[in-house]
Amino acid sequence: MLNRHSWHYQRAALSGEALVVAYDQRGHGASTAGPSAACTIDRLGADLHAVIEAAVPPGLPVVLAGHSMGGMTVMALAASRPELFGTRIAGVALLGTSAGRLAEGTFGLPGALGRAVPRVTPLVLDRLRARAAPADHVRFVNAMVAATPAEVMAGFFHGMMAHDKLAALEALREVETVVLVGARDRLTPVAHARRIAGALPGARLVVIPGAGHMIGLERPETVNRELLGLLRRAVP
Repeated sequence: MLNRHSWHYQRAALSGEALVVAYDQRGHGASTAGPSAACTIDRLGADLHAVIEAAVPPGLPVVLAGHSMGGMTVMALAASRPELFGTRIAGVALLGTSAGRLAEGTFGLPGALGRAVPRVTPLVLDRLRARAAPADHVRFVNAMVAATPAEVMAGFFHGMMAHDKLAALEALREVETVVLVGARDRLTPVAHARRIAGALPGARLVVIPGAGHMIGLERPETVNRELLGLLRRAVP
């Protein structure tokens, strides 16, 4: 439900350090959705490959950073094109994301209501806005969400519920990887980050105290520091 502007602080921090390519996923921001059947995580992985081919000069190593559904997009690429990891792709940052089992979660809601969330409607996500976040950040995120068509939200919500890419993480063993999560993330809780890190013994796991799902906005200094560290480890 977000767009490239959610990386505002990271784009500024990485300016001059790397060629930064930010894009809107299909149906988000300035990108059109295409047919409704294309609103799948696997299709997003194919889109990511197309962006790399179109925007990154040949021979330049790639470090991928994906937040939430963007992290799932990286996993989808790993599932379909594992040979890119360790050759074209040198590093990966996975922020507030999951390798699967999201349908088992409650999204921070209690009791029967929480257990019903994955089966009811993606509109329930509207109730999960951070209560303690700065007002300007809340307005910024809400504006991105409101600009995303309902049919796109619904299509990708179901895609995320079906998302299962734990096996695809094997490809990431070939590259430098950092996994970041907010300690108070209700959408993709810490357990999901630990599951990813458990499949990647060489990965760096960073749990950010007090932060929720929007860690790039909530704790930009921490996220920027980790991305810069990843960049320098992956591309000495």
